Amino acid sequence: MGQNQSTPTPLSLILTHFQDYRRAASVFGLHVKKPVLRTLCEVEWTSFQVEWPPQGTFDLTLIYKVHDIVFSRHVDQIPYIGAWRTLIENPPDWLKLLLPLSPCLPKVQALPLKGSPSGARNKNLDGTKRLPPLSPAPEEEEETYRPPPYSSRSKNTSQDASDQEASPSQDTPLSPSHTRSGTPFHPPPPALPLRPGPPLQGEVRPFMTYVPFSTSDLYNWKFQNPSFSEKPQTLISLLETIFVTHQPTWDDCQQLLQVLFTTEEQDKIRREAQKLVMGPNGQPTEDPAVLEEVFPSSHPENWDPNTPHGRRSLTLFRQTLLGGLRAAACRPTNMSKVTEVIQGAEESPSAFLERLMEAYRTFTPIDPEAPENRRALNLAFVSQAAPDIRKKLQKLDGFEGKNLSELVEIAQKVFNNRDSQEDRQTKKLSRVVAAVLDAREGRGPRTPKEFWSEQKKKDKQRVKVSLGKYQCAYCKQEGHWKKDCPNLAQRKTRPPQVSVMGVNFD
Repeated sequence: MGQNQSTPTPLSLILTHFQDYRRAASVFGLHVKKPVLRTLCEVEWTSFQVEWPPQGTFDLTLIYKVHDIVFSRHVDQIPYIGAWRTLIENPPDWLKLLLPLSPCLPKVQALPLKGSPSGARNKNLDGTKRLPPLSPAPEEEEETYRPPPYSSRSKNTSQDASDQEASPSQDTPLSPSHTRSGTPFHPPPPALPLRPGPPLQGEVRPFMTYVPFSTSDLYNWKFQNPSFSEKPQTLISLLETIFVTHQPTWDDCQQLLQVLFTTEEQDKIRREAQKLVMGPNGQPTEDPAVLEEVFPSSHPENWDPNTPHGRRSLTLFRQTLLGGLRAAACRPTNMSKVTEVIQGAEESPSAFLERLMEAYRTFTPIDPEAPENRRALNLAFVSQAAPDIRKKLQKLDGFEGKNLSELVEIAQKVFNNRDSQEDRQTKKLSRVVAAVLDAREGRGPRTPKEFWSEQKKKDKQRVKVSLGKYQCAYCKQEGHWKKDCPNLAQRKTRPPQVSVMGVNFD
């Protein structure tokens, strides 16, 4: 009899190909782990009341719902759901073969090809009968936003689109857009950026749908992060993540600038970004036509993300905007600000290193993560560390050229082996008590070790030993007293010892 083989689940498949999942999560700057992913999938995400199955799913609708909840409430889970979503949207080779056969993928009505007979409209491409249209979902309480208008892609694509729009009947729902919480709404807006629709069957390619930022997203991003003038790197990292996960349009980028930055900061970011625009010769240009094409100051009419030209233009615009953010964050070089970053008494080495690297990014043009700047960063980390950690690290031979992670590991061991606050308080109290007793007895200061050793001796002397009636107090034997002890008499008759240069001679 053969053994039953369990059917692989989406979670088990991702755990089997965990290297691809970890690679997709690397853009978030966090090291993902298998046990955490299993716990989130089987326990945490199932409690979001979006019908997420414990074995995971490849359904983009459910993934988007969990993705939105995580972004608004559980920021620490963003890399895990973001990597899951990335794998489905850009599947590797092993996943491409499984997605069409996955029972959890939604079946989407595909548009009939140009020139198809009218009698085939009531059937799907696979020959099955088409299901009746779904009833409209209830409207959300939160107001939904219409996406910004985009012009037609090109003459050819606009002609194809008009042919396709004329072929289906008016009552056929075409994969309606949805809000960021995943609830569909009617009437559906045109297919706009920037979330890929479910994979379609046949020769009709997937398309991008527009999902605007919710007010809760913007509110959380603004008030849960420090200002750009205080900690610019925090906002830069946030926008890097948003650009990867949300793929915002030009209008969305302007909304982010208006919400997260002041007017002065916005002007500075735009000026620095325009300096990064390259001309035909590969050098920075001031040509207004080139600047307006790459980094437009008004809404571009031909940036449709469903076309290769629109996607390239939006990607280049976001990269230029990030470059402007980094340039605007750089302040005049001031090395004294870097040397003022000193490790606190209760500060961990990793937190101190983070503050030190932030100071390098803010007050100097030095990239602390570049390999050529390793020695300078190592020297600063060691010289500005806490005294006990600095003393330990300076004993290492060639610590300037060592890997920074190795220095942090050694510093962490020293930090963990420190006495606790209670132990330090006890030792301090012992010194005070010893000093008081020494002052009473007219002695000089003693160390706590000497004080406690003397206390033990005194305690032993206080213990009285009860002797028998005929027991010797010297040798503790019965039958004689101390004055008649032969051992004591023998000791008295021994010649005196002579000490020369610290050596005893009998």
